Amino acid sequence: AGGPVRIVVAEPAAGETVVHAVLQIELKDGWKTYWRDPGDAGVPPQFDLTGSENLALANLQFPAPHRFDDGTSVWAGYKEPVAIGMDLTRSDATKAMRLKGSVFLGVCEKICVPVKVEFDVPVGDATSSNEDQQLVATTYAALPVAAGATMKIENVKLEGKRLLINVATPSATPDLYLAAPQGWQFGSPKLVSATGGKAIFETAILYAPKVGVAGEMHYTLVSDGVAVNGVAGE
Repeated sequence: AGGPVRIVVAEPAAGETVVHAVLQIELKDGWKTYWRDPGDAGVPPQFDLTGSENLALANLQFPAPHRFDDGTSVWAGYKEPVAIGMDLTRSDATKAMRLKGSVFLGVCEKICVPVKVEFDVPVGDATSSNEDQQLVATTYAALPVAAGATMKIENVKLEGKRLLINVATPSATPDLYLAAPQGWQFGSPKLVSATGGKAIFETAILYAPKVGVAGEMHYTLVSDGVAVNGVAGE
């Protein structure tokens, strides 16, 4: 009910092992969906590609999200049509490919509705339409770039039941979206200070399955309208 969903694949040139695709969620007015970390009660996009042939999902590329406060929780997501990049790899560049499986989404108006979308897309070498190729290229061009020296998380420190996150940023008013490792749950990052190209955020640890913060944390950092994506370690 929240709007149509589709998968678009830009088929690779002969011999290439990287395949790019896009999940389009054409949200209707008043509807929302979730970023990669859904907060304490949401549903992030969850892919099952077990039916695929010679294709595997290596990474998801999310646009910079918005932050929502629904009165009971604060979460990150989207309120307009959104396109999520899918980095796929094929193990054998000489064999046929098929992208088959499903994606499970949560889309919300006044309440959230679980949506399962199934797809089955045969993929060849450079046979997709110019329109499909251009749509995928345009989507990827609009995604946040990789975090670099002047704009990134520099380190993360555990202090009791919170994380202190030191960030390089050219802005005095940056915004940070942090995805907790699997099994963990974080609060929304809050800006503590920003000066001289550096900033400090803090976020509450709402649930921790064990002592310490283990695993990688995907993040999006937004500064003066520019967004970067990155992965922070422990």
